[in-house]
Amino acid sequence: MAVFIAALKKRAFLRWIYNNAVANASTLWDALNDFQSACMDPVRTGQIALSISGGGYSTNLKLPSSISQLTEEELLGLSEQFILIYQNAILTLAAENVPITSPTDAQIFATMLDADDLTTCRQTVHDITLIRYPGYGPAVQ
Repeated sequence: MAVFIAALKKRAFLRWIYNNAVANASTLWDALNDFQSACMDPVRTGQIALSISGGGYSTNLKLPSSISQLTEEELLGLSEQFILIYQNAILTLAAENVPITSPTDAQIFATMLDADDLTTCRQTVHDITLIRYPGYGPAVQ
């Protein structure tokens, strides 16, 4: 299931995850799983309490600042989508005769960036192939 977040944001998240993996001498797979775990924290632990009052029963809550623009469902879906794109990248590289056990993270990352889910749609066209087909078109009421 696709997550409806702008492709540029998805690519930025993926690049950020990849750069962190490189900086921490980690694998891209581990970084993607760490990202998913981080996305689960707000769901698992709840919201961040800014202040709590006693007798007035007042509590101020906020989402963590790094994810405040996206819902928890969007972030979880995004992390799962990245893992699926990663697995598809491995299969794509295998189809290109790169052994599944030896692709580098750089090869995987480049293949992931080519995924259709991370591509911005720049043009739409109207499909008129079924306009005269019975049951379709402007004559159908």
